Amino acid sequence: MLVLRIILERCIGIDMALIKIIQKQGEWFRKAAEQGHFTAQLHLLGFDENYSTAVEWYRKASEQGHAEALCNLEMMYENGWSVDNNDSTAVEWYRKAAKCQC
Repeated sequence: MLVLRIILERCIGIDMALIKIIQKQGEWFRKAAEQGHFTAQLHLLGFDENYSTAVEWYRKASEQGHAEALCNLEMMYENGWSVDNNDSTAVEWYRKAAKCQC
């Protein structure tokens, strides 16, 4: 879990109770994402640093017309993050995002 790792790496003095809350929040985000909630699909990456999983969740959220997910997919294709660097595919996602006024 990316959020948890950042907290622990920075040693900001957070007690274990708060860490357990953050872990539980990640579980609830995943459950909501699996049930089709596009905001959870979009923000799940904060709890899971696996970019290939992020691509999958961003696609699901973008299929529901979520503009931020469309923008994120465009950036992933443009930069080759867990997908082949493909400018033409990036442009396709960019155009879809533009239609959503991203």
